Amino acid sequence: MTIQLWSTLLSLLVGALLGGVVNAAVSRYAEFKEAKGIARALHAEVQALVALVVFRRYGPEAQTRIARLTDTTHVLNDDDVFAVRITRDYFNVFSHTSGRLGLLPDLAHEVVSAYYPAQALMEEIAGLWYHRERLLEGKAVLQEANRQWLLDQTRQLSNLIIVTMNSAQALATRLEAFARRRWLGILP
Repeated sequence: MTIQLWSTLLSLLVGALLGGVVNAAVSRYAEFKEAKGIARALHAEVQALVALVVFRRYGPEAQTRIARLTDTTHVLNDDDVFAVRITRDYFNVFSHTSGRLGLLPDLAHEVVSAYYPAQALMEEIAGLWYHRERLLEGKAVLQEANRQWLLDQTRQLSNLIIVTMNSAQALATRLEAFARRRWLGILP
């Protein structure tokens, strides 16, 4: 073979390798940017949910009910049931990005571990709402015999609020740090 042929083959090989490396780098950068976008979106959702729980005073409201229910001289009434109506899905970002959590390899477990207690909290709130609605409609009666059950449910709700808030705040911090990362230490 001639030098010109070797030179042409070497140029083709180097070009193919460089093209492959460039394509791989572009693909990795696109995944990096998508992961940052997911982290930003989840961070925004988590921050909004934390702010909502604080604004609506779920923790203090649960504690107020626990104090009343613990007082055996308190006469039970419908307001002793923690009731918040939930009419929408507050986890849209999580629902729409859950299939891509693998792009957040260090955070995927933390994201799921933070969202599941939040979803359980929503279920607890919805269950108590349903119970209170039955009371208001006259389909159920709140009796002294229900005090311990209601106290246990409200304590469980309060504990879930604490767990959810703690894990959500920790997750928000980690998501924010993840979203600030730079690709190869250079590109945003």
